[in-house]
Amino acid sequence: MNETCIAVDALGGEYSPGSVVEGIRLLDGSLPVKFLLVGDQERIRACNLDGLNVEIVHTDQVVDMAESPGQALKRKRQSSIAVAVGLVKEKRAQAVFSAGNTGAMMAFSLFELGRLEGVSRPALATIVASRKQPTVLVDVGANVDCKPQWLAQFAIMARAYVQSVFQIENPTVGLLSIGEEAEKGNEQTLATYKILQDADISFIGNVEGHDITLGKANVIVADGFVGNVILKLAEGLSEMILHTLKSELAELRQRVEFSPDDTLAHFLKQLDYAEYGAALLLGVNGNSLIGHGKSSPKAVANALRQAYRSVHYDMNDQIVAEIKRCNARMPVAGQA
Repeated sequence: MNETCIAVDALGGEYSPGSVVEGIRLLDGSLPVKFLLVGDQERIRACNLDGLNVEIVHTDQVVDMAESPGQALKRKRQSSIAVAVGLVKEKRAQAVFSAGNTGAMMAFSLFELGRLEGVSRPALATIVASRKQPTVLVDVGANVDCKPQWLAQFAIMARAYVQSVFQIENPTVGLLSIGEEAEKGNEQTLATYKILQDADISFIGNVEGHDITLGKANVIVADGFVGNVILKLAEGLSEMILHTLKSELAELRQRVEFSPDDTLAHFLKQLDYAEYGAALLLGVNGNSLIGHGKSSPKAVANALRQAYRSVHYDMNDQIVAEIKRCNARMPVAGQA
């Protein structure tokens, strides 16, 4: 395989391009990757690029964070997001990352890259903090209203993602509902449960909200409305806990000689969203990752590691293979 290239939207996010460049520097050459930085060349060159394996692809057009995806598709075809995604379409890059406008990133990825064979709807998958790692929640916002067939396919795609990128054999799948019993839930979850029962994907049945952080399943499936609410709640709780702990520790240090042990440091690390990098848009014909708008250099670095692993372990090939295998067993899951 030729040198892996990852296209990076250098203008997306509140702290770009500085956070992007510093994120690449944090990698310290640990990835055999060339980064194509898309954005205003003067702003990017104003950052310290010494020793980094990067190439600048110039554009000064930006999709604003509040801009609608539809307007961006019509008016911002030379934006940093659009050009970065276009590099994957042109095969100049194998993956793309942006911490910019989420809706625009999804829209351009779907419009430019298209869907993988057999995919009805792409879905956003993200890693969430749990006692066991990784726990992947899907969908977290790409599809607000979902058919049961789509949810079943989200499970298949996310399972292939965990199996390939994290090298976990036989990942388990849980369906988010209001109770563990098969008869609990709304019409959507009841129908989805029946479909997943027929799929050979290690389906463990319904899981409840508290099971997410317990790591009861490697993959937790929900529609994009519920998944996005959970994600935002988790982010808010993590920020609150981190802020409170750091404040309390600072006060404790002033009163006694105290140094946090490795266990506490590990706990704080688990709560930090930056450790999880980015959400991955599963089902598009390319590797498309979307970061938090406030992505720090550490978050950028972890997102780029995740992008590289998606390419290195041929995640999309495994998704296509799994969809074909499961559709042979439950054809309804492949219907639009």
